[in-house]
Amino acid sequence: MTKQGIWRAFILILVIISLAFNAVLIVSLLQAREGLVLALAGAEDAVALLSGEPLSFEVAVDQEIPIRTSVPIEETFVIPLSFDYTLDTVVETYVNIPLLGKQDIAVPVQTVLPISTTIEIPVEMTVPISVTYQLQTEIPVEVELPPELASVLGDLIDQLDAALTLPSR
Repeated sequence: MTKQGIWRAFILILVIISLAFNAVLIVSLLQAREGLVLALAGAEDAVALLSGEPLSFEVAVDQEIPIRTSVPIEETFVIPLSFDYTLDTVVETYVNIPLLGKQDIAVPVQTVLPISTTIEIPVEMTVPISVTYQLQTEIPVEVELPPELASVLGDLIDQLDAALTLPSR
């Protein structure tokens, strides 16, 4: 075999290998297209189901909520007082008597003093509050898919389906 024959055989083998790779690629792409068509059909069914029923799911919340504030307190407390005070004592005093001079005397005092008054106590202060609350809960959420969104999703699926359909000749 000549040098030219060897090159022709080599090129022939390369062409056959290239055709085999292209055939495998075409078959793989057709299978992928079939898979996408099936996925679009499933998506279309899912959109049809979602348009009829609301979506229900739970959102887990695990969050620290810092609370920092100051609470001003301006209040006047009125306290009424009403009681009787018993006074029982002896008062030591003196009296100047002419000719006798200064004389010490003890005066007993026994009485009841009625006391009736109100006391106003004004309170003006600011109380700082600083706390971190750990919120751990699950919140149920129910969302209904609006009909406009369902029709838009349906149109998008139809466009994708039309793009994946092989053209007929």
